[in-house]
Amino acid sequence: ELQIYSSGDAFGKGSLGSGIHLYGNSDSEHAGQLTILTGSDDNGDARLIVSGSDTTKVTIGNGIFDYVDTGLDHALLNLKVPSGQPALTVKALSSGAGNDDDANLVIDASGGGEAKINFSLDGAEKASIEWFNSGPDLNIKTASGTNGNIDFQPNGSLAMRVDSSGNVGIGTSSSTIAATLHVNSGASNLAGLFESDDAGTTITLIDDSTTGGSVAEHGLNAVGDQLELRAVDNLSFETAGSEAMRITSAGDVLIGTTDNNVSNGGSGQGISLSAGTFGGYIAVARSGNCPLSLNRLSNDGDITQF
Repeated sequence: ELQIYSSGDAFGKGSLGSGIHLYGNSDSEHAGQLTILTGSDDNGDARLIVSGSDTTKVTIGNGIFDYVDTGLDHALLNLKVPSGQPALTVKALSSGAGNDDDANLVIDASGGGEAKINFSLDGAEKASIEWFNSGPDLNIKTASGTNGNIDFQPNGSLAMRVDSSGNVGIGTSSSTIAATLHVNSGASNLAGLFESDDAGTTITLIDDSTTGGSVAEHGLNAVGDQLELRAVDNLSFETAGSEAMRITSAGDVLIGTTDNNVSNGGSGQGISLSAGTFGGYIAVARSGNCPLSLNRLSNDGDITQF
């Protein structure tokens, strides 16, 4: 049964329950509102309410769509639902992957505009996903001043984080990223793999400062069975926090010293194998004891030849 009557600022069913109610603009509580009820009263879940004036609200059950005319060239459409309920579900009955009837959510920008999804808290933007037509670039970002991170969590666990300083942590804990790129392999000994389908694989380290007037390129290069270490100047080896050996840019090998002529009034003690500076020269210096010991094992014979 549907009964419609007019009384003052509204007409509709004469009592609460299933029915249709249309209110006039001067109604203080329901101005410009159309209500279709299939529940027991105005608070029932089964309802459709359309209310107007400056803001158009469409309420379906306990969910609310807000359409706000901003007076500009766009409008706002908000969706509000009770806490703990999904705000938006997109579902399609698909006949198979790749077909047009798959479930899709499309953000379509026209002209030179941008497509954007904002994540806000009480009206303040906290993060967004943006596509810029002028790039075209896809940006995933947290808002300025939030100090927010961007996390990637496949299978429900943190796998990679880009923190608010721009550092990238892979396999690290959620709070510890110690460098621009920090990789933690966990229980696996293999922390990184660099692979090339070419004849060799190169890892290049560049110091783009103006020190020395040029860009410094250092690297690790693997060609076939050969491993190459490349340095613009000296190649140093450190143990326990101190330099133990270096190969100079001239081709000298210095062990325990940075002096390529330790035996000729040089400073300290050490071993210098000079292939470049002195063209095939060995210098050994030791304080308070014999600097050179040669021992031939197994049988008698020459110790050295001239």
